[in-house]
Amino acid sequence: MDGMITASVVTWENGTDLVLHATAPLPPAQVWRAITDPEVVAEWFAPFTRDDAAESAADTGATEDGEILTFTLDGEDLQAELLACEEEVHVLLEFQALGRVGITLEAPDPEDTASATRIVVTHTYTSLADAAGLIDEIGPVWETHLRYLGEVLGLELIDVSEDELYAKYAQLAAEVRDEAFADQDDAEDRNDAEDRG
Repeated sequence: MDGMITASVVTWENGTDLVLHATAPLPPAQVWRAITDPEVVAEWFAPFTRDDAAESAADTGATEDGEILTFTLDGEDLQAELLACEEEVHVLLEFQALGRVGITLEAPDPEDTASATRIVVTHTYTSLADAAGLIDEIGPVWETHLRYLGEVLGLELIDVSEDELYAKYAQLAAEVRDEAFADQDDAEDRNDAEDRG
């Protein structure tokens, strides 16, 4: 993962994403196995099982949108609906307790897919304000799991202390809060102008 994990926030028409990026000097197929094989996922996130229909589809190599995956995290079951899955490209889940989370694999050089894979983790929020209130709590969790994934893949990451990790996401949350308040102020100014006009 080139040693670094970067984090940013992207706002789009239907929500706001916390986006974490890392690079693994491995082909997408190898990284894909690490994010989809239940035994490997148990090493960096949590063990999971698929519902019976999903297991039978897996036997034929099929993946069905709408499948339910049950992750066991800290002794509690966490269910997620599989919204989309494209082999060696992306998986998108809707967790009952966490919301929408995606993992995308990108080859930085489309002509050389064996050289490296960019791993993109996204956690979607309904608004910039919602993201601002949760990033400082959720960001360190996803980065920690991404670091565990790096270890499973045999990669060396730059060590970051817990204090540095939490400070990184506290700073990002503060920037998002500033942007959310600026957007809110702009909207109020427009409404006031319309009321006067």
